[in-house]
Amino acid sequence: MNVSIIITCYNREKHIARAIRSAVDQRFPYGTFEVVVVDDHSTDHSREIIADFGGAVVPVLLDQNMGLPTARNAGIRKARGRYVLHLDSDDYIHTDLIGFEYQFLEHNRDW
Repeated sequence: MNVSIIITCYNREKHIARAIRSAVDQRFPYGTFEVVVVDDHSTDHSREIIADFGGAVVPVLLDQNMGLPTARNAGIRKARGRYVLHLDSDDYIHTDLIGFEYQFLEHNRDW
């Protein structure tokens, strides 16, 4: 696994689907990246929306609201990628983002 995209979510039912779609739809070789979605015990329909993505994401469902730092750390612990990208649940990324970033990091290993 080359890249892990970690999305943390707390009560973002209006935005989480777009964030996940932008991560899943990357133009990067299939099977070389993963999308880890950490739900920080949302009380809205965020968990159902995350579940709708099925095997396209790796869900991490926290049993109580622990806050952003704990949610991000839970995602990092679950991640299998060499590189980690954090994506906020109310944001989205370009389809070529991890491809460009991965290429840069591979050619600049001293960074």
